[in-house]
Amino acid sequence: DSLAGNDASRPLTAVGRMQAHGLIEALAAFGVSAIHSSDSRRCRDTVGPYASARSLALELEMTLSEERHTENPKNARKQVRLLSRKNGPLVLCTHRPVMPTVMQTLAEEFELADDFEDAFDPALVPGAYVVYHRDATNPSRIVGVERHRGTD
Repeated sequence: DSLAGNDASRPLTAVGRMQAHGLIEALAAFGVSAIHSSDSRRCRDTVGPYASARSLALELEMTLSEERHTENPKNARKQVRLLSRKNGPLVLCTHRPVMPTVMQTLAEEFELADDFEDAFDPALVPGAYVVYHRDATNPSRIVGVERHRGTD
């Protein structure tokens, strides 16, 4: 439908572009070496500056776009499960309407080492992100959680 097509091609705002450039240093600090992104333009444009700065490919995750998630949330859950089992630091860029599915799936996949309040709370403002630190000897165990509002 044309409305969905327009949404998928919607660009970032000026603030969003500044936030995307602010992610370059933040993601570098975490040693991110793999980037998985919804195929929607604003997600690609959010992680694109980091990918360019590090000469990394964007792995497009069509099942994690708003439109495809609405059509089939089970496919999104399946892809999040697969991504949660990958080794090494990675980024997953998706959309706020998809976040409840992402967070519920991660909560099912990971065990928490301590009681991290709101570790899997899907409520994020535009530009915000969550970092999960996994145990190096047991990657299904989360040992730290950081919630960032994003760069202003």
